[in-house]
Amino acid sequence: MKVCSLFSGIGGIDLGFIQAGFEIVWANEKDPAACKTYRHNFGDDVLVEGDIKKISADIIPDFDVLAAGFPCQPFSIAGKQCGFDDRRGNLFFEITRIIDAKRPKVVFLENVPNLIEHDDGRTFLVIFNSLAQFGYDVYYKVMLANEYGDVPQARKRIYIVAVHESLGVQYSHPEKIDLIDSVDDIVDRSDRKEDYYYYKNGSFLDKLKGIVNNKKIIYRMFDSSPKSLKSGLCPTLTASMGMYDNSVPVLIDDYGIRMLTLRECLDFQGFPSEFSFPSDVTLKEAYKQIGNSVCVPVVKRIGQQISEILKPQTITEEFLVMNWNSFRFIDLFAGIGGIRLGFEHVGGHCVFSSEFDEDACKTYEANFGEHPSGDITKIDAKDIPDFDILLGGFPCQAFSIIGKKEGFANETCGTLFFDIERILKAKRPPAFMLENVRNLTAHDGGNTFRVIKTHLEALGYHVYAKVLNALDFGVPQKRERIIIVGFIDDVDFEFPEPIDESKRKTLSDILEKKVDKKYFVRDEIRKSRLERLKDKGYPKPYISHENIAGTITPHPYSSALRAGASANYILINDERRPTERELLRIQGFPESFKIVLPYGKIKKQTGNSVAVPMIKAVAEEMIKSLKAYTNKEAN
Repeated sequence: MKVCSLFSGIGGIDLGFIQAGFEIVWANEKDPAACKTYRHNFGDDVLVEGDIKKISADIIPDFDVLAAGFPCQPFSIAGKQCGFDDRRGNLFFEITRIIDAKRPKVVFLENVPNLIEHDDGRTFLVIFNSLAQFGYDVYYKVMLANEYGDVPQARKRIYIVAVHESLGVQYSHPEKIDLIDSVDDIVDRSDRKEDYYYYKNGSFLDKLKGIVNNKKIIYRMFDSSPKSLKSGLCPTLTASMGMYDNSVPVLIDDYGIRMLTLRECLDFQGFPSEFSFPSDVTLKEAYKQIGNSVCVPVVKRIGQQISEILKPQTITEEFLVMNWNSFRFIDLFAGIGGIRLGFEHVGGHCVFSSEFDEDACKTYEANFGEHPSGDITKIDAKDIPDFDILLGGFPCQAFSIIGKKEGFANETCGTLFFDIERILKAKRPPAFMLENVRNLTAHDGGNTFRVIKTHLEALGYHVYAKVLNALDFGVPQKRERIIIVGFIDDVDFEFPEPIDESKRKTLSDILEKKVDKKYFVRDEIRKSRLERLKDKGYPKPYISHENIAGTITPHPYSSALRAGASANYILINDERRPTERELLRIQGFPESFKIVLPYGKIKKQTGNSVAVPMIKAVAEEMIKSLKAYTNKEAN
């Protein structure tokens, strides 16, 4: 389960979700000092530093949960309470912009409790209604860290969880738990800290001595004056600790009066012991970052509750039948999961996958957390869970122009269509989608396709088929494939239209800027390619394709990736081969897709896969058509 983290700070929310079993796939933070701390603890893979207002939602990979502790100062009692009139308050609408573009399953928001009361409740009403407008059921609760996170800090925050109605589930916030850890478990008053934490001689120390005299209390600093809490808890840690002098909570230990240390503050926020600050972050910056962060254990518990509702088995069978906001599918001839990605995008939950190639299974497992079942010819249909849509990119080599075109005479690949037929006959799902090479329509004078269509119609399915080109759906690859869609009911269906050219990615969008020298071809290969290049003045970047006759043709896009192509089948600017990540981008895979095998195997796997955005477009039209049919029948 994947999380997009906005206003990430030093990663407190991210840590909570990671501890709950989620993966952070993209994070954003504007403050440079906070970014240093984030990278110091999480690495440099997911964090994008910069103003979220200047970042397009298109660059954010797909995710399940949007998490954001958006700036609370505009709503805080301690601040000016300007709300949406404060430029930081308006950042909430950047959240809604990304929600509108990405439509995550769940939205998690954290803020100060005064958010509910601000502007006589109108501010919270705007937030609530904005989420509801996008189809979310909104759940909110004010929680104390000591009551919900087993952390002895009097930190009260509102936590908002919005669950998209398409999931058909209800969310419940965690219940209170007993506080086990005490202040003394975090603060060791017999251990002398670094000198800079202690107040030295002076009038301010004299002022403190008159009040800070109880070793059982941590004193809150307000307007440079210490205040004691009757609860015996650590006061709420705030960003002001790093913004104003004498704002860090104080205590008295065996050596004098001092501030809470950075480590103690981190512990009172529930950060793990290994979390630390880089050497070039100042003491004030570090205090501010801790105060701006969250109580990690509370977020973890909320994350665990969210994880429960995202599990596919929580979707009831009645809901799956009654509407198509969520549905079950099986992924046959799964490859590395390209078709799966397309149908997950529209609310699908995979309940079974099958793939014969073990290397493909390794990549699939690394990205989806499950190892596909093996040879589909050896799997009894009754052992496959019930599902709503069958998906299959059944082997195309038997019908490909590049292959021997043996069709059904190829006993290894060609006859696997009949295993699809066998499963459809046994399970009778409402719909299916199959993908193959465009030559399937022409193979054996059209007879092969007629056999397939006739067999599907004999099972009672209404069958639609069309050749689509990946170029028309946003990836820089000319990849023509036939898509076969079928419905058990008389569903009115139309294939997706090409997207506007302004929304399509170009080679410049997907090519890496820094490329290892191992991808570059030898000089003699490069010179030979350039000599045979049809248009020697063709503008860069381009991808050239070497055909069977040896002619080199440049294009502003890639030719169709092929599993069995030669090493130099396509070259970028006739200089180098595409990298593993570029091959995945050419097929439209998300940036978060993991690469776990060597180049040669990734090259084969991407060549065998599908253009994910094209599959997404087909999936969207299928679900739209199924919803329309269901609504029509219901009325």
